[in-house]
Amino acid sequence: MTKLLTGRGAGISRRGRRAAVQALGVATAAFALPVRAQPKPVRVGYALARTGPWTGGAQVSQEPNYLLWAEQQNAAGGLDVKGERRPIELVSFDDRSDVETCVRTYEKLMGSDKVDLVLAPWGSNANFAVAPLANRFGYPFLAPTALSRRLVEMKLPYFFLLLQQPGPMTSALVDMLRAQGVKTLACIYVDDLFGLENYAALKVALAGSGITMVEDKSYPGGVKDLSPVLRSIKDKNPDAFVGFTSRPTPSWPASRPRRSVSTRSSSTPRWAPPSSSTRT
Repeated sequence: MTKLLTGRGAGISRRGRRAAVQALGVATAAFALPVRAQPKPVRVGYALARTGPWTGGAQVSQEPNYLLWAEQQNAAGGLDVKGERRPIELVSFDDRSDVETCVRTYEKLMGSDKVDLVLAPWGSNANFAVAPLANRFGYPFLAPTALSRRLVEMKLPYFFLLLQQPGPMTSALVDMLRAQGVKTLACIYVDDLFGLENYAALKVALAGSGITMVEDKSYPGGVKDLSPVLRSIKDKNPDAFVGFTSRPTPSWPASRPRRSVSTRSSSTPRWAPPSSSTRT
């Protein structure tokens, strides 16, 4: 026979039950208090070369600046979006120094991933391919390493060039060379949009300047050895040398053969690589 407990011995007393209910009420109220949500991050996407021939330029002149910007902005509380500070989240990919890969990546970032902002790729070629896409998706597109008159002529409302363009740059270069007394000049240029446009602008700037171009040579991107080209320039004995070049070539190969290929026997030429520090 089961024995029922009543009165004081029947488990929790009324006073105990009252205390338990009060405690439960306090706990429930605490859980009901609104928790302040963390600000939603601003997702910023881009593709830059981490492998392939564009890597030197992209990893020296561009991606470190993107990383520094995000780091400093987040340290200051994030990006100010309508008065609210929101952290920056970078969504980045290796474009493998390939235009098609670059275009596909940006199409994914803007189309399916729907990032909040995009940062431009490295180089005139990549920007020329991606800028119309960004314009179609309505993303502002600031290009720090694109140098092309053709990009200007496209008149894309969301695209903004940040570098000086071939005409003004080569005109200033020719003025500088004339002031230095240069009479003859040799030029090498990479066989892409950047090199071709700057070479064409240089020829226009040289017209009527009194400076003669005695040698001009193009080279394909990614070439590892420019010694034959430099030997040819040596034979022409120019006063100045201009290179519309890309990193890491020929900045590295040109500097090495230059030590072994003496360009002039009696004097040193004026080496004027106007774009080696801002190559696009």
